Amino acid sequence: TNRLNIDKLKNIKIKTIIIWGKYDNIIDIEYARKFHESINNSKLYIVEGGHMPMIDNPEEVSKIINDEF
Repeated sequence: TNRLNIDKLKNIKIKTIIIWGKYDNIIDIEYARKFHESINNSKLYIVEGGHMPMIDNPEEVSKIINDEF
């Protein structure tokens, strides 16, 4: 299987935003926290929504992206 190696995330050197649906029932929210802890210069946003917050909550996701970039 092809599993994500959390340690490889430490190699990411660019500004990164992580947007995660608060009610994601496919990938546990704990992964969002692990990603954030592993990626330097990252920001984590937990938004209302499920596995696809860009569909569930497009206004908030768009605002985050516009504000950050």
